[in-house]
Amino acid sequence: MCDYSSSPTDFFSHFSSGWDRAHGQVIKLETRQSYVEPGNGSLNAALSGDLKKSVELIPITRSCDDELYDMVAKKRLQFIRCRSVETPRSVYLDWELEVYKYNSRAEQITCFNYAAVEDFFDQNIQHDFMVFDASFAVIHNYDQAGEIQGGWVSGDQKVIRSLLANFSFLKANSLLRRTGLRSCN
Repeated sequence: MCDYSSSPTDFFSHFSSGWDRAHGQVIKLETRQSYVEPGNGSLNAALSGDLKKSVELIPITRSCDDELYDMVAKKRLQFIRCRSVETPRSVYLDWELEVYKYNSRAEQITCFNYAAVEDFFDQNIQHDFMVFDASFAVIHNYDQAGEIQGGWVSGDQKVIRSLLANFSFLKANSLLRRTGLRSCN
């Protein structure tokens, strides 16, 4: 059903397989309001209250994704991120909404109001996940602070169909995030 990788390094090593086999669509659900990203200077600036510096550092700290986004464009993949938003927003989430301006060159980003779907969410969603072409899934495992601990990988169609159904419901209750629009803000 699902195999567990007990370290972030082992877990992230499975992502290249998903990206390599993707030919149509990759979806990503983000559930937490804050994550831990050790060594991220842009996030650290935001957490210390310097949003201007934080925004200036985004292209530098996110440049590690440039190769991925080039591949997404070359393969003409539809990459859809769906993100839970709770109010009041965390500093992390305010920062991430700025990061989405950078990511929007390769991603369609949607946000949903957690309070509007709270019952569904609490009954059906336990983890962040990604699904590659409805054939391969990675399910993230974070600790309480928001630091990745590892995660599950699966090619099981029952698991994948469940993830896709949950994602579809949440995306249907989302607003599209576009640079310059305030729909997720």
